[in-house]
Amino acid sequence: MLCYPFLFSTITDDSSETKIAGFSDLSLELKYQFFKRDHLSFAVKPGISFPTGSYSDGLGSGRLSETMFFITTAEFPSVIINGNLGYLRNENKCGDALNIWHASFDIDKKLSKEFHLVFNTGIEKNPDPADKSIPVFGLIGLYYCLSDNCEFSLGYEHDFIKEETHHSFIYGLTLRF
Repeated sequence: MLCYPFLFSTITDDSSETKIAGFSDLSLELKYQFFKRDHLSFAVKPGISFPTGSYSDGLGSGRLSETMFFITTAEFPSVIINGNLGYLRNENKCGDALNIWHASFDIDKKLSKEFHLVFNTGIEKNPDPADKSIPVFGLIGLYYCLSDNCEFSLGYEHDFIKEETHHSFIYGLTLRF
């Protein structure tokens, strides 16, 4: 998977508000399914993030980072259930935490041959070392299968813990080889 996110952000301090927009860090992930039997499969997904976003503009981490995820999948005729456990080596120049864990769970409901509705929820270690809360998120999305090896997706993510609302609109194109 090749990801090149475009970010829109507003930074507010006591006396001003700054809006930034631009491409963030480019990341590359490869998912390898090492076990599949009947409806159950296991996979690993290593990844690497390249510091291509502008660190000085708040669009990138400024350093190369690595990830590793373990994925369990149960497939049924109209529903797919995924469990994810992950680790992010969060190399950065921002003062964020270096080691971040992640756990999530999602349900993929097949609406038709082409359309799928996805619900995802999870938690992960807070990247802010001074903040001891554990971020919890929820995501709802829809994807359309253009072919067996290509899909387009849209989603909305919302964080539930902070007093300040954090939300994201997500889109993507998945190509399988």
